Amino acid sequence: MGMYVLFLCTGNICRSPVAEGILRQRLVERQIDSVDVFSAGTFALAGRPAADLAVKIAAERGVDISFHRSRHVTRQMLGTADIVIAMERDHIIEANVVLRDTGNKYRLLSDFGPPRLRGKDIEDPYGAPREYFAAIYDEIDICVNALLDELVDTWELDGRTTI
Repeated sequence: MGMYVLFLCTGNICRSPVAEGILRQRLVERQIDSVDVFSAGTFALAGRPAADLAVKIAAERGVDISFHRSRHVTRQMLGTADIVIAMERDHIIEANVVLRDTGNKYRLLSDFGPPRLRGKDIEDPYGAPREYFAAIYDEIDICVNALLDELVDTWELDGRTTI
């Protein structure tokens, strides 16, 4: 049994699919196969593809999210996840309402980043210009890489947790 990581954003078409795609790619690069990665949205319409700019910018950086289809977060997803990584504080609050759980498995993605990002909401780039989208992608990338480093340091990625 492996680890289950769930990324949360609002519509599950920009930020959380990008984070999911980046983490999946990094896991392949590090040859770690004991982590399952998913994403969902607190207000997602099921079945929508990732935003065009998200797909294009990810592809330019070697991450394929073209297959992504949005999902609305469910009680089962939240309950199954070992760690839930949210883009904004509101996503954690909304997840806690769904699951009625205030456990410590809920974290902001920015909390894994450099000091300048910690505690900050990662803003929704939907509808924004390409440059803004690219800047948000870079923030997510930095934080996901730091998240993976922390997971490797604090979890035995064969399914046995050391936390």
